[in-house]
Amino acid sequence: MSEYRGRGGGGFHHQRGAHRQQQHGGRSSYKDNRGGGGGRNDQDDGYYDRNEGGGGYYDRDSQSNSQQQDSTNYTGTNQVVQQKLSLAVVCASNQNRSMSAHYLLSKKYGMAVSSFGTGSSVKLPGKTRDTPNIYDFGTPYQRMFDDLKQQDEEFYTNNGLLKMLTRNAQIKAAPEKWQENTKHFDVVVTFELRVFEAVIDSIASNNIYYDRPIHVINLEVIDNHKEAERNAKTIAEFVKHLNDSNDWENDITQLIADFEKKHKQDLMHLVLFA
Repeated sequence: MSEYRGRGGGGFHHQRGAHRQQQHGGRSSYKDNRGGGGGRNDQDDGYYDRNEGGGGYYDRDSQSNSQQQDSTNYTGTNQVVQQKLSLAVVCASNQNRSMSAHYLLSKKYGMAVSSFGTGSSVKLPGKTRDTPNIYDFGTPYQRMFDDLKQQDEEFYTNNGLLKMLTRNAQIKAAPEKWQENTKHFDVVVTFELRVFEAVIDSIASNNIYYDRPIHVINLEVIDNHKEAERNAKTIAEFVKHLNDSNDWENDITQLIADFEKKHKQDLMHLVLFA
């Protein structure tokens, strides 16, 4: 049994298979299927976790395993699905984890998906830990690409950032900030506990009334290229099962349990009534 204390004094216990409900912030209740699993990542706005870079760091060892993953030569079977739910994927900087999932869901499964970041700014690794590249949300991926290429094309090619930004620019124009979003989503998938909390806080504190539930699901993913791509595949599979269900809102608890059993990874699940 582990315990999570939500902000504002709301707390809940979470355990695989357990199911507890409680008011959160006066505006929501939740169903929890054990969160955590990967440990909280406390770096600022997704920038560096030990040897991993936040906001989209491509480590050299994993680059060779992903050469087939750019959007111009994806080798998977493209599918067109009848989409029943509206979906968003969220990480800190809308660069690596959320964009890996965005890419796979849109390119392989043909799903309409939005992606966002929750950080105060977009941070990409620089040449040292103390010199990140910092951009405002809304800065085009292409402009970031041009900036890094001008700084040191060889360095940012070798660490994979130019490749990542090329992929991102083929999906959408620029990173988007979650806190500026006003659209309702049936399902919001996050990839880090603090991002999960930021999404919940934003929904609970905005003045928009949707009169529809929002399911927020967290899967802890280390912020490097290899883990982002690996977990994009598992979360895309989960989302497809969810979308294929004839009654996904009633089936979601069992689908989460099935996911946890198959992948030996925990999902945290909150239902917010905003």
